[in-house]
Amino acid sequence: MTKSKILKVFFLLFAVLFAAVVWYSPFLFKGYVPDAANDQLVLAKNLQKAGKYSMYNDKGVLLSSGEVALNGEMSTIGNRLTAGLYSKILGYMGQLDINDFMVVSVIINSLTLLVLVFLVYYLLGTKIALMFSFELF
Repeated sequence: MTKSKILKVFFLLFAVLFAAVVWYSPFLFKGYVPDAANDQLVLAKNLQKAGKYSMYNDKGVLLSSGEVALNGEMSTIGNRLTAGLYSKILGYMGQLDINDFMVVSVIINSLTLLVLVFLVYYLLGTKIALMFSFELF
């Protein structure tokens, strides 16, 4: 690799790290996660424990993980992929508190941004990749 390409890759990595710092900053400066009551975490826990993408019964009452398997209605809220990823993380790491989920979320978002930025870099070039990386966060 030439020096110019190494410098471009360095700038792209810097952009990804900067985005991670921006995502982490609410926790860093305020001491809490901005969306602590996240439905995705409840759905992930229920999906991991009961194997069902659900959190409410037919009357709209929030159910515990044990009750979801028996009385839960299929949920239409949220993103199934995110809940599925979080349920796999719960399966591997056990029950995490909200701060640990926040760190995992920042890591997942940063890795996703890294892959997308390098894909854009490969297809469209450095300038577009830098604009793309700073626009996503």
